[in-house]
Amino acid sequence: MTDEFPTDAIDVTLRYVAALLACGFIIVGVKKWLPMAEARRAVLVSLWPRFAVWVLAAFLFLSGTGFGLLLLGAALAVLGWQAAREVAAVARSAALAADGRLSSIAAAAIVLAALVAGGRGLTGALIVALLGAAAAGIVRTREDSAATFAAIAGKVFSILYVAVPLGLLVLLRGRADGFATVAWLLLVVILTDLLGTLGDLVFGRAPVTPRLLPGRSVAGLIAAFVGALLGGILMHGAILGAPLALFVLGSLFVGAAVVLGDALAAALKRSANVATFGRALAASGGVMDRIGGLLVAAPVAYGIVALMH
Repeated sequence: MTDEFPTDAIDVTLRYVAALLACGFIIVGVKKWLPMAEARRAVLVSLWPRFAVWVLAAFLFLSGTGFGLLLLGAALAVLGWQAAREVAAVARSAALAADGRLSSIAAAAIVLAALVAGGRGLTGALIVALLGAAAAGIVRTREDSAATFAAIAGKVFSILYVAVPLGLLVLLRGRADGFATVAWLLLVVILTDLLGTLGDLVFGRAPVTPRLLPGRSVAGLIAAFVGALLGGILMHGAILGAPLALFVLGSLFVGAAVVLGDALAAALKRSANVATFGRALAASGGVMDRIGGLLVAAPVAYGIVALMH
């Protein structure tokens, strides 16, 4: 796997990260003048951990050559381990007999296989993991067909949901234009998440649809797509050379994937009747609360890049 490290792209991306940090400090500093109730001001202050998490993610995803790619692979393997544990725990609460240890090992192995052997490694590790999940489900539940189906479904879901998107992120970062591609994806995801949340807090009164997108207002949805559009325009002008119309359309698709990913993560919590996914990143509601949108956006971005090339 190759890894190009353009210094101009680094400079531009670091400016974006610094701007996001500055925006976070400004928003927290002027919270008393924002047109919102006191409870919403408190929630706004609690959003600061999101900025910190995304800045750390930017460092890991956009690290330099060689060692940087290894660092990203190792970080994503650890992230996949924890996220798969959280998904498996929620699946168990929702009556799907997922095995947290098996799912965690499989997620980490698939990410590392993608790092070492590229797409073939990801595919091979995924096939082995799915066969192992099926075998474990059959052996543990024996003759109870309903329990067997629940066990296999829980294991397969937690593996596919977490491991495949993280493996695709490794493949994207390992491309010759991996820095630029991942910088685009990350900036679109960050701005979609942050602006959408701020739109909900400051202007959100009319919900989009309580069942499908609970907590998401019309204003928040519009702000989320504005964030995706802004991220696409910024990265198009700074790094990538694709036609602007195509690039903007791709960014909007990624933004929509982030919104749907967040909705899916929220639906999983509701089905299990839990408030957070886990103790890790507790201030942000768990690892899955932060990367739920990214897990759906990564395959969409991978598909867009594949079509463009």
